[in-house]
This record gives sequence, structure tokens and C-alpha cells, in this order.
Amino acid sequence: MLPFLNLWLHILAAVIWIGGMLFLSLDAALAPPGEAWRHRAMRVRKNMPLWQELPLLLIVAFCLAVLILTGIVNVAYYGDTTPGSPYLKVLGIKLGLVAVLVTMGVAHDFIIGPRAARAQSRDGLLPTGADLLMVQLAPWVGRLNLLLGVIILVLAAALTRSH
Repeated sequence: MLPFLNLWLHILAAVIWIGGMLFLSLDAALAPPGEAWRHRAMRVRKNMPLWQELPLLLIVAFCLAVLILTGIVNVAYYGDTTPGSPYLKVLGIKLGLVAVLVTMGVAHDFIIGPRAARAQSRDGLLPTGADLLMVQLAPWVGRLNLLLGVIILVLAAALTRSH
């Protein structure tokens, strides 16, 4: 019963994390006509008070912690850890993509996104070339993160069939 509960918690944390990314992507993409989605995303982020943004960051951090802990237990219980096994190959790809996803998410949330928001609210000042690059880059990094999240979910399903 305990391994099943652990696996269930792992899946639940992944669904909450990826579902949050999907919600934010769809919310920005489905902006009303005449309001460019990236402007809406920047406005929402810029106007969101810290007391509202902090719980979202805590949920993401909690989900990542649950994913790491339950993932270790899942590998120990379900994994075929013999060298060269298909399970280890798929697991290696999945963990590599998770590392890329987390790195890109941190860069998006703490570097690219804030600089893009700042570029769009310069109060009459001309944005720099780097600022304009961040404005163009921010939505694509968010989309790529969502795509990586979906690929990781597919790899997780493949893990269940590779041992």
C-alpha cells in the first residue's frame, strides 16, 4: 500500500505543477482580442502583490520537493537499476529534461520575466536591446517549459512500462 501511495503522491505533485503551467499559459494565450497576450501576462505579473505571488511559488517549491522525495522512493521500489536497462535510460532522459525544465523555469521567473515586465513599464523611457530581447524571449521560454513538462509526463508513463 505504501509504494502505491508514494506513486500517487508523485503523480499528484506532477499534475499540480504541470497543471499550473498549463493554466498560466492558457490564461495568457486566451487574452481578449486587442490585448496582446504577452502584455496581459506582464500586467498580471506586475500587478500581482507579493502576498498573492508567494503562495504560488511555495506551491511550486512544495511540489518539487514532493517530486524529488517520492521519485527517489519510486526508483528504489519500482526501478530496474541494472546497468544498461531500458528503465535507467528512460529515467536518465526524464531527469535530464527535469533539470532543463527547472533551470529554464528559474530563469523565466526570476530573470527573463521580470526584465520583460520592466521593459514594458519604463514610463516613457526607451527600452534597451536586451529588454526587447527579454520581451520576445519570455513567452517562448514559458511555452517550451510547458512542452517539456508534457514530454516529461509521457516519459513517466514510459517508465512504468520499461521494467
